[in-house]
Formats: sequence, C-alpha cells, structure tokens
Amino acid sequence: MNRLAPLLTALVALACRDADLLSTQSSRGAPYITGMITERWDGGMFVVQNADPRFACDSTSEITFLPTVPIYGPNRTRADTSALHVGRKISVWVNTAIDLSCPPGAGAGLIVLEN
Repeated sequence: MNRLAPLLTALVALACRDADLLSTQSSRGAPYITGMITERWDGGMFVVQNADPRFACDSTSEITFLPTVPIYGPNRTRADTSALHVGRKISVWVNTAIDLSCPPGAGAGLIVLEN
C-alpha cells in the first residue's frame, strides 16, 4: 500500500490542478478569442472570430499549444488535442505574451470546446 501512496498523491494533485483551471476560468476574465478553427497543424491553429476579410488581422489569431494544454468539452469533461479540428468553435485563454503580428499569435493556456 505504501508504494501506491505517491501515485495516489500525484493523481489527486492532477485532478485538483484541472479542477482549479476550470473553476478559475471565470476569474481569468474573458477568453482571448472565441471563434472557429479554420486551419490546423501539429501544435497550432488559426482561429477566426469574424469571417469578414476586411478585418482579417483583427479577427484572426494564430494559436500555438503544447500537447498537455488543458482542453475541456462543453460538458466540462477533459478532451485532448484531437478534438481541435477545422470547423470546431473554441474559446482560448492565453498564457504567453501576444505577438502583435498580422495575424496576432499567442500560446494557449486553456481551451474550451464550445457548442
């Protein structure tokens, strides 16, 4: 039983971390962007919140992410990066500085799959 204690402690810590991320989602403020994934590659994607091409730099963001980024479904269940596909609506909170290029880019700290 003593050999299981470190494993149980680690599992509880992970569960608490995920619960904290989800519960503090509202305290993080509004998401950086909520929109549709229009292009996807390993470790990144373009997210568009307004399809009007006149506002391309203001409405599109290049979002990069690690395979370990917390991703939650609309029912608050955990998801993985395979859920991030073209056409999927998502909200993204960032954990990096925002690169003010055109389009701007940032690293995802939390992703929520929208309905």
